[in-house]
Amino acid sequence: MRGSAGLYYGPVYVVGEAAARDVLQAPVYATDTAQATTDLQLALGLKTKWLTGSAAVQKRDAYASLPYLELPIVPALATSPKATYLVAEAYLSPVSALTLSARYSNPLSGELADFQPPQHVRAALTLRSKFWRTFRSGAFDLKLQVATERWGEGSAGVSAQGAAIRLPAAQFWDYQVEVQLVSFTAFWVLRNGALSEDAYVPGLPYPGNGQFFGASWTFGN
Repeated sequence: MRGSAGLYYGPVYVVGEAAARDVLQAPVYATDTAQATTDLQLALGLKTKWLTGSAAVQKRDAYASLPYLELPIVPALATSPKATYLVAEAYLSPVSALTLSARYSNPLSGELADFQPPQHVRAALTLRSKFWRTFRSGAFDLKLQVATERWGEGSAGVSAQGAAIRLPAAQFWDYQVEVQLVSFTAFWVLRNGALSEDAYVPGLPYPGNGQFFGASWTFGN
């Protein structure tokens, strides 16, 4: 069950939200039991032509997570205690074709949950040519993006011996190029372009210069 209420005055708004759950995390497991949680959030936001952003205080209830089966290197996850987080988002677009976006999360009180490290921020600078007046028809679009993600030291589950697994501080840089011409689109993505030796999961190195590319062409009558 989820509910929200907001107050809007011009470009400024305040929104409160509550979510109550009493569900199973993985119904396929006979040993899994339902957990009742209540999460609360109060957000203060601003929405203008060139700046959109919000800052929210989130009160997260305690919960026990099942381990990730796809990550056997992390045998178990610690029970997450109640905690209060600050979560902020911002989208700055001084000109229509250029956008700077960022998201920041940091605990205000309570212990850290696994894979929710402190001072976690991701920021991206994006250029989209389709918002230039020269290409108002939308037939051509060039997207250039550079993004960075970083966080402070946190925790990453529990070892087979019952000890907490340390999640070191890390930082990564990603790049993306995408070109659209009418119904044809091609893209190229470079992950960890700075060749960082950090990792999202301790013990699983994150490859440097990981590249993904592809193209699509849609035909229609």
